[in-house]
Amino acid sequence: MNSEQNISPEKAFEQFNKIRFINSITDSIANYGVQCGMTDFFDILDMNCGAVPDGEMNQVIDPAAPVQFLSLYTKISQDRFAMAVIQVARLSPVCKNAICQFIADIGRQNQLSAGAPNTENVPNAEHAPDIPNTPVQAFEILQSFVLDGMPETPPEIICKNETAIIWKKTGTSTEESWQKFGGDISFYNELLKIFADNLFEPNGLTFTAENGLYKIALK
Repeated sequence: MNSEQNISPEKAFEQFNKIRFINSITDSIANYGVQCGMTDFFDILDMNCGAVPDGEMNQVIDPAAPVQFLSLYTKISQDRFAMAVIQVARLSPVCKNAICQFIADIGRQNQLSAGAPNTENVPNAEHAPDIPNTPVQAFEILQSFVLDGMPETPPEIICKNETAIIWKKTGTSTEESWQKFGGDISFYNELLKIFADNLFEPNGLTFTAENGLYKIALK
């Protein structure tokens, strides 16, 4: 971004919520790694990626420089998630499967439907539809969860209609984090699909990621 004025307070708050959400997932995966014998794993994450301070937004983000702090914490959070997933998944096929199951559980826990009213768990629920009845609404909800760079690099919509929405990324921060730690970005996309499919399972929607394009469609 060219100046601190390029992010609104609302966008800054949304970004901070997504940072906290992915960090909670990372901590759970890292804790699992510790249980599997990686005793110093949190120290290793801190040493290689840095750490985001605990606290509410007004306690950890300088209001005079929100973009600077959010950019830093976004990069730290993406690096920590990538390193945690890559390192723990490499321990064994059992550990890799456990990560997949955990991500599926997170998706189910955050379902938005009449039968699963868990809107309080959505990082930015106040800016998303209560129940995703269309692919476009589901896309908006998914974006409220997924940390993939700063708001200056929003997804580019390729097409959208009543039955599907297709988009592609305009930033490369996730790919850079996975490359940094020697991971395969296809596994990130696999986890994203697992999360989205479980998140939208009650709503008759499916998610695919292929050839750099992402799609949510009616079943």
